[in-house]
Amino acid sequence: MMNTTRAIFAGTAASLLVLAGPAGAQQQGQNLTEDQVRSFFDSMEQETMQAVQAGDFQRLIGWTQNNIADEATFSVTNEIYRGDDRKGFSAMTLGKGDVLGISRAAVGMMSGMNNGQPVQDYSLQVEVTDFKPAGPDAATVTTEITESGTLSMPPAHTAAASQPDDETLQTGSTQADTQQQGSGQTSAQGEAQSLQFEATAQCSHLIHRGETGDQLVMGLSTCQARTNL
Repeated sequence: MMNTTRAIFAGTAASLLVLAGPAGAQQQGQNLTEDQVRSFFDSMEQETMQAVQAGDFQRLIGWTQNNIADEATFSVTNEIYRGDDRKGFSAMTLGKGDVLGISRAAVGMMSGMNNGQPVQDYSLQVEVTDFKPAGPDAATVTTEITESGTLSMPPAHTAAASQPDDETLQTGSTQADTQQQGSGQTSAQGEAQSLQFEATAQCSHLIHRGETGDQLVMGLSTCQARTNL
């Protein structure tokens, strides 16, 4: 249950981080075009994949800071499934400060997992399915987002391993340790666990130019997501 909770938290935080990405160079005073917005999301997709695959989650926080508008609000619902069984549901309304707080907490948690490489075989796809200009320098956009990967969870520690008896403290090993060492295993470390996930989301975004002409920012966004574990 604890591992599932961590996975859901990491997946939710990862989904929020995906909503921000590096902005392409633009010029103020001109309407946004569909090609410009598609380029924005394409860059976001590629840069996010590279950061996650490299385990450099701190970079994602920087992008979130720079590319989410100060007034932005995110409304996100997420259904959690294991196979065909519905395990949970969450609904969140978050401001920029909330997103940054969750992102920092997720980065701290994931940095301590599997030597800083908690996500394996990560993939992200963002498809723009609709585009409508919304006055000068802004557009409303709908997207379909799909991300998948394998979360490498830290090995579970037994109570005996976390609270050794006096003999263990004196000798540094137990009979069970000796037996497991002979088979190439150690009880102190145990076996790493993994959890595959796939999340899909349908989102609506308001994208507009930032304070400078070479910046795009994301404002009001709503997403309906489903995560399969």
